[in-house]
Amino acid sequence: IQEESDRFVAEHGPLSPGQVAVTTAGSLPARAVIHTVGPRWGEGDEENKLRRAIRAVLEEAERRGFLTLALPAVSTGIYGYPVEEGTRVIVDEVCTYLSEKKRNFQEIRLVDISEDTAERFLEALEAWEGGTS
Repeated sequence: IQEESDRFVAEHGPLSPGQVAVTTAGSLPARAVIHTVGPRWGEGDEENKLRRAIRAVLEEAERRGFLTLALPAVSTGIYGYPVEEGTRVIVDEVCTYLSEKKRNFQEIRLVDISEDTAERFLEALEAWEGGTS
């Protein structure tokens, strides 16, 4: 996956928020990896940039006919986006996208290596379902 990603960047340059690149999934149990980059905290207009990145992934997955998707907490790691705010924005963008029209996804998993971040996803989802996000 890393070699393919490196080739993409060498040929096309680095991604900006709202752009995606697709590689094989290597040994992961998936058909592909849709790469995106979110904003670095402090660069300005972070929420809109994060929304564009998430929307681009959702659109690409749908365009390719993927029925399932695992989506991590983009930008909340080394890019410094506050976890609670970032997970809220991601959940809101996913739920908004799904509510706009009939979508073919069977499952979208919001994932992260950190249990705390996974909890923030759950809290954001519960708040969205309750209409507070």
